Amino acid sequence: MSTDLRNRFDQTLQAALQELSFEGLAFKAGKRKLRVSAQGEAVAELSFVHLARADGVYLLARVFDGATCRALRALDLSPLNIVLSQDLLLISSLSEDGKQFGDEVGGTVRLYPAMDLQATCATLVDKLKAFHLRRIADFLALSPRLPDDILRYPADYAFPAATAALAFKAQGREADFAEFVARAKAKKFWGFTPASIVQARERVFGSAG
Repeated sequence: MSTDLRNRFDQTLQAALQELSFEGLAFKAGKRKLRVSAQGEAVAELSFVHLARADGVYLLARVFDGATCRALRALDLSPLNIVLSQDLLLISSLSEDGKQFGDEVGGTVRLYPAMDLQATCATLVDKLKAFHLRRIADFLALSPRLPDDILRYPADYAFPAATAALAFKAQGREADFAEFVARAKAKKFWGFTPASIVQARERVFGSAG
């Protein structure tokens, strides 16, 4: 990947991101980064990382603040993964299914000299809105869609069981947490240990039962 191509991609993507709008979130586009704010506070950041050997770019999105993050931290949970203890939702296109960001194997966007950069970046912005920003917004709002997303991508969440419990509580659906746990146990999802489930029930609902 030439430096010129990389720089032209960065400039085109930054220009496309400057026109971005999505459900009450505010954005500040920089070189290879997109800062996300909600209700006047910075809550997340998307990074577009170049892989020189693969001639491509992948996405890394992290949520580090906001009401949901504060609620989880207030529970004083035992961290399941020290790497994720600061970023309570961490999304990488390298580990997602369905080519939600890049069309290449491994979740990357391959850069090549003859590509239409404007069309490529416009498509990427559409993908961010349809998938990655939707996931971030659902996490921030404790959306009804959040529990299903946790089951699909449990390793992206620092505290999957407790995050799901907070979502059910926010929706007045505390009774549905038991069914959610049963689905997680049946598929042996990452992060749903007996200890984390008990901890989530106790600290979110006030009961271990």
